[in-house]
Amino acid sequence: MRKYILITVLLFASDLHAQPKRLALADAIQAAFENNADLAIAGEAAEQARTRVNEQHSLLLPNINAVAAHTSQTVNLGARGIRFPGIPIPSRVGPFDVTDARVQFSEPVLDLSLIRRYQSSKRSADALQFETRAARNKVIAMVSNLYFATQRARGVVEAIDAQIELDEALRRFAQDRREAGVGTGLDVTRSESRLASDRHNLLQAQNDSRTSELKLLRAMGAPLDASLDLADALAFSIFPIETLSQAIQTALQNRPEMMAEQKRLEAARLARGAAHAERLPSIQAFADYGGSGNLDAFVTTDSVGVQLILPIFDGGRRSAHATTAASQLRQTGLRARDVRDEIELEVRIAFDTLASARDQLTAAESTLQLAQEELDLSRLRYEAQVTTQIDVISAQSGLAAARSRRVNALFAVKSAEIEYRRALGAQG
Repeated sequence: MRKYILITVLLFASDLHAQPKRLALADAIQAAFENNADLAIAGEAAEQARTRVNEQHSLLLPNINAVAAHTSQTVNLGARGIRFPGIPIPSRVGPFDVTDARVQFSEPVLDLSLIRRYQSSKRSADALQFETRAARNKVIAMVSNLYFATQRARGVVEAIDAQIELDEALRRFAQDRREAGVGTGLDVTRSESRLASDRHNLLQAQNDSRTSELKLLRAMGAPLDASLDLADALAFSIFPIETLSQAIQTALQNRPEMMAEQKRLEAARLARGAAHAERLPSIQAFADYGGSGNLDAFVTTDSVGVQLILPIFDGGRRSAHATTAASQLRQTGLRARDVRDEIELEVRIAFDTLASARDQLTAAESTLQLAQEELDLSRLRYEAQVTTQIDVISAQSGLAAARSRRVNALFAVKSAEIEYRRALGAQG
């Protein structure tokens, strides 16, 4: 059993009441590599392509066969033209036994069409290797997004928990004021209404958090009843951004999708060359050695030679092959240009999204700080009986919204970084 499967089993082999298992992002990605169906399918396709390369290569190697046969024959000599005037020759001879055992050899000495087809199959196999890399990058991006989406959902739960603590403090303060005769029952009702509303929001946030965790477990192929302790925090990180032109150039050089299309384009050119080479002469060597005869006369025989095969007429088969190969080359060229344009589009969108997400995070950090200051001032004014409870509740609502906005902004930055790295073709 491979080591990553063992890691996954040790990580998640627990019952419902076991303690949450600590999980780093790298471990989550590795587990997904082991269990992702698309990645497994891409690996199988690459394996099939390597097999086709070996198959094409075998056509260029010597072909050696051992052949043995035993026949019982009756021959009509007259039908074979054996007649001599005045000499009686029987028209029927036999039955008699003939045994033949020999080794046969053949080798294409020069066949440009076979060479080009072999080269084309190698380029196609290389293309599928890059497709596997692209699939791995998609898995990395998917799992990373699910990982930090779970962290975001948990951050929202924590923000609402903090808000509930403020609600409870405000309710106690309102009750104390009413008991002291300086507050009203309306203030208590308002604080309790706010507390009930935030408790409802907490239930919804907890459900969203569990849903995100289940999606992460599903992507990893882990038991859905497992509980996770995510090690990598949803925190701001400094990720360098190139200029847009540099980013596009980097993506075109590094994206495995672009490399795959380039290999397919090379394979299509070689396939077209193979189709044209079918019109060229080919040279083949052959030989055989063995014994032939019966019990009365069994002797060894052999033959060796070289033959030149010159195509003359095949009813249009070679022309059809050439036309098809040319069409496939044009299709591959169109697809390569389309993939290039799609990569540039993805880089431009990811570039703008990341820059915007960072600006939004800066704004969210400032808003959170101001919301905290506003709440502190509102509570001081309320305690000094300068303002009403409505201002405190409004400030608490603003702080709750600011906390959620900051959590969402942090996730937006992380998600944008993940997509930007994928758009550039970065691994990990």
